[in-house]
Amino acid sequence: MRDSCFTCEYAQMKRVSDFTIGDAWGVENRNPEFYDRRGVSLLMFHTEKAKVWRHQVEDAMEMKRVEVEEYRQGNMIHPSLPHRDVDEFWDDYRKKSFRFILSKYARNNIFLNIHYILRRIRGINK
Repeated sequence: MRDSCFTCEYAQMKRVSDFTIGDAWGVENRNPEFYDRRGVSLLMFHTEKAKVWRHQVEDAMEMKRVEVEEYRQGNMIHPSLPHRDVDEFWDDYRKKSFRFILSKYARNNIFLNIHYILRRIRGINK
């Protein structure tokens, strides 16, 4: 993430855009009949212009009206929080070896990425 993510003035419910697109995290629990393992998007219409657009495209999409409160996520309320000390990462990056950086910051993510890639390969070969 960029430093600006931690101070983003747009991370709030009051939006300045016509619409917002994001991931519908938790759809498998809130609306299991709408769940798709490839992902489900949350699309919020904020302006009259966006609502006109919605009517033009809604036949091309499978849509379900939900209450935004059911799907409100952290970045819709406040800026992102750093998971680690960002300054510490960049200091290590400048001074340490790549192997050190991998072991300290990416060890768990490598296994998750391999798992994700294997799942994708299996899905393609089905």
